[in-house]
Amino acid sequence: MLSVGEVLLKADPVADLIVQHLPRHAFSSGKFRFNCPLCVARGEARPDQRQRCAVWVGAVSVGYSCFNCSAKGKYEVGGRLSKAMQELMSALGVPEVRIMAAASRAATTARMTAGRTDLPLPSRLVSQPIAPVTASLPPGARPLLDWIAEECQQADLWTVAKYLISRGDDIATATPYYWTPLRDHDLNLRLIVPYLSRGRVVGWTARAAASCVMPKYWSSAISQGFMFNGDVLSMAKRKFVIVTEGP
Repeated sequence: MLSVGEVLLKADPVADLIVQHLPRHAFSSGKFRFNCPLCVARGEARPDQRQRCAVWVGAVSVGYSCFNCSAKGKYEVGGRLSKAMQELMSALGVPEVRIMAAASRAATTARMTAGRTDLPLPSRLVSQPIAPVTASLPPGARPLLDWIAEECQQADLWTVAKYLISRGDDIATATPYYWTPLRDHDLNLRLIVPYLSRGRVVGWTARAAASCVMPKYWSSAISQGFMFNGDVLSMAKRKFVIVTEGP
């Protein structure tokens, strides 16, 4: 039987993915207890055989700690998926493609709900639709998160996704990115960054995700005077504007 916390967490797909992969036989005294799958990887000489790993599931969070190797981590509904939680998920057998999809989803949700305390939790977790494209993107281009959510197995996609994640969460969730399997101009190995104006896509640039791809950027034509990310100038709560060379 699911605990109250598990029932509430099932409304969040990231938390639900974690709970799904916990060993069901290990539930007791309000926690999941099982042999820690991380001990050897964290430097312990022997695998845990005394069920020293404990996972607890609360109303809006799931966390774990090991009393042997001191591994610990926590995920809160509406927050980012920490590296520690990703390591546990991998050790529990969650496929890498699903972990990356969960991390992307969590980062996007956290960015959209940052500072929003005026909405009840379920409303804050509703994903916002990507603005309709009003300029031509490369053939076959679709939002990167859509490809990831569908667990596309093309290696080039994951090369691009890993490159984006390597740039940090703030950049990875800054805008809706696109990808296409089209090989013209090595677009299959490029991250497509849209040019947005008032929520509309008016052009794009494709950044190489591998060092062997040249030139580094391949871009569409764009109207003279367009300022990348210029929409932030109209944000009423924006205190500072940081000017850089471009995307």
